[in-house]
Amino acid sequence: MVDRRQVELIGVLVFYFAIYTAVLGPAIGGATGFEKSALDLSGDRGAALLRMFTSVRGWILVLGFGPVVYGYMLTRARIAGVGPREMWGR
Repeated sequence: MVDRRQVELIGVLVFYFAIYTAVLGPAIGGATGFEKSALDLSGDRGAALLRMFTSVRGWILVLGFGPVVYGYMLTRARIAGVGPREMWGR
């Protein structure tokens, strides 16, 4: 059986990726000029994802995910009224 907390973290991952590809990525690309590294779904999808994750915007996506998940875990634990170790630890 899958733990509900694991499903929450997977949901945060999917939500972050969707928001980044739809809103944050294009905004960063427009502001910094990294527009060439947008996700292009025409052709081979594996190559398109590889181009995305090896670009500057891809690195921003990957490096930005850690603080988002860490912040979510802290906030979720505080809302529940327990410490992060009690909420997420085993």
